[in-house]
Amino acid sequence: MDFKDKEDNVTTIGGAVVREEHTEGRLKKDYSTLSIIGVGYCITNSWCGIASTLSVGIVQGGPVVLVYGFLLIVVVFICIALSLSELASAMPSAAGQYLWAYNLAPDRRKREFAFVTAFLNVASWITVTASVCLLGAQFIMAMVVINNPDFVIRPWHYFVLYQVNNFGVNAFTWYGLHKCPWTYQVGLLWSIGLFIVTFFSMLCGPGSIHSRGTTDFVWKTFTNDVGWTSSAVVFLTGLINPNYGFAGIDGAIHLAEDSKDPVRDVPKALLGTLLTGSITAWPWLIVALYSIQDFDAIETTTTGMPVFVILLQCLKSKPAVIFIGTCFFVNNVLSLAGCQQSAGRLTWVLAGDEGLIGSRWLARINPKVNNSAWALGFNAFWVFVIGCLYLASTTVYNAIVGSNLILGHLSYAIPVGLLLYRKRAFATRPWLALGSFGWLANVVTVLWAVLITVFYCFPADMPVSGSTMNYASVVIVVVLLLAAVNWIGHGRKSFTVYSALKTE
Repeated sequence: MDFKDKEDNVTTIGGAVVREEHTEGRLKKDYSTLSIIGVGYCITNSWCGIASTLSVGIVQGGPVVLVYGFLLIVVVFICIALSLSELASAMPSAAGQYLWAYNLAPDRRKREFAFVTAFLNVASWITVTASVCLLGAQFIMAMVVINNPDFVIRPWHYFVLYQVNNFGVNAFTWYGLHKCPWTYQVGLLWSIGLFIVTFFSMLCGPGSIHSRGTTDFVWKTFTNDVGWTSSAVVFLTGLINPNYGFAGIDGAIHLAEDSKDPVRDVPKALLGTLLTGSITAWPWLIVALYSIQDFDAIETTTTGMPVFVILLQCLKSKPAVIFIGTCFFVNNVLSLAGCQQSAGRLTWVLAGDEGLIGSRWLARINPKVNNSAWALGFNAFWVFVIGCLYLASTTVYNAIVGSNLILGHLSYAIPVGLLLYRKRAFATRPWLALGSFGWLANVVTVLWAVLITVFYCFPADMPVSGSTMNYASVVIVVVLLLAAVNWIGHGRKSFTVYSALKTE
């Protein structure tokens, strides 16, 4: 089907314009409020995301960054989630940030603002998906090392497991997810159940009962094992760990076409994800820090997963830790399915707006599985390519994956910044209106994106060498160059935001 005839193919819900897609049949709106909330939570999985990336926070600031840095991140994300929720309730669409950017940008540059935002958002989702793929591989290899401490992990071990995770879960998302609309509700309950198991394992395990960390260690210890002379730089770069706990918080936005009531469900999912993540992750961190008995073992572990070492110190049982590790992997699979689906929806809707080379194929819906199969495959291919880079250089891979936070926050900041440019004037009144607090929430959202774009590009270790250099800034430049090539070769002539509101 030629997309040029789709401009009038829209409907309204609660006064807001919602897209009705697409080429070979439309998506069935079969996601309940709980399902949408489940998707949002499965993707971020805040406590699990932070637990999985403790290797960063442990050496870059230690307990101080984990405890107080997390609280700072929560305050920032209250502003971000409210800003995104307000926009989502006014303009619900799988296009999300780039649709908002189009509607709010100056008339002469609407397409350009929308296109850059879209490309940043797609790139952030592909890199988030790649990072979740690698975490699954790391869970498995960590269990191998826990069982056999002499085992030496090679890059190709991670590579093989990464690709199995990528294509295996993609196949389920492609063919099986439509048969299991309760998947994310199960994922929500699974994550909360795993949180309870790990929380009480650390709190009441045989090892933790007889030996606990001191109050000074948990609340006052600041570690700097990365060579920076500035404690402020160590703190700010170490925030990557708690920040990762809310990576992909915009996932529910891109499932607006699956929701029966996106005007209300998407904001509920965003705020519910933030609330659930906050009240689970911070207590979990406190208990984990009190449960550490050998901090040096945590810092020097070859498992790549300090959380497993903490659990081993608490439970004194390898089988128990391996069982919990298996549960972590299942949790990872459910999170990866959410990432792939949200990323697929975003790629699909951008292709529907003729924003990508190959849009004719990427915008198709397979009515049998109610999914954007080509878009899912497109994303899986790029995740595969990123995984191949891991074999060539872990430094390059880490830069690509590590850039997902910057790319994501920039995609939040552009429409929010344009809303400030419009003096917070909406063409359609939001269901969730922030009123005067919106100014503060919007400003914090924009300033935070600027701050992390600078500090998350700093090298983690000093002095800098080829292997410790942070190439995130290079990755962002490459993403922008790819966007420019796609714009010149295709988007400049074809890109049209068909579901855009007319802003006066």
